[in-house]
Amino acid sequence: DMANDMAFLVDSVANNMRNDRAREAFKLALNTLEKTSSQIAEAEDSLAVLHDLGIYDFETQVEGLTAQYGMALTSGRTAAANTLKKDLERLGELANGYNNLSAYLEAAYEQQSLLKKRVELMRVDAETQLSSSFIVDYASAADKKAKPVRWLIVVMTSIVAVAAAFLGMLAWDTLQRAQSAA
Repeated sequence: DMANDMAFLVDSVANNMRNDRAREAFKLALNTLEKTSSQIAEAEDSLAVLHDLGIYDFETQVEGLTAQYGMALTSGRTAAANTLKKDLERLGELANGYNNLSAYLEAAYEQQSLLKKRVELMRVDAETQLSSSFIVDYASAADKKAKPVRWLIVVMTSIVAVAAAFLGMLAWDTLQRAQSAA
């Protein structure tokens, strides 16, 4: 029971540690996604202001106005040509902002899509409880009692005792000879 409980505790501690780190990463990714979404909303609001000013598709509008301006000039309608020229100049003034916002939004939408996928993967990592250990067999009591082999213990102890006695007598004899020689 103790061995099985230890294996379970190791597994639960490893899961908790992994999930804690995954939750932190999930929170950071979620904050980044929210920040990106708010930036996109701001850019869309700015683009809506440009739409209110009459800019919907800059390139198409410029092409159309340029063609009409050319036709007005060739047909001799100077008042219409001047009006079209003013419209083209107004579009030219707002063109940079429109182009920047359009390019930014395109990249931001791609980034937001990637962040949504990452956030979903991190959410799964933070919420799942996968086992970090693989237990082949749970620990159980032995079928028969394991007993020490007594005869082996007695023989080994006897051999060690005889060797120790022999070394002791050898040391005593060497000491006695050294004292009598001195």
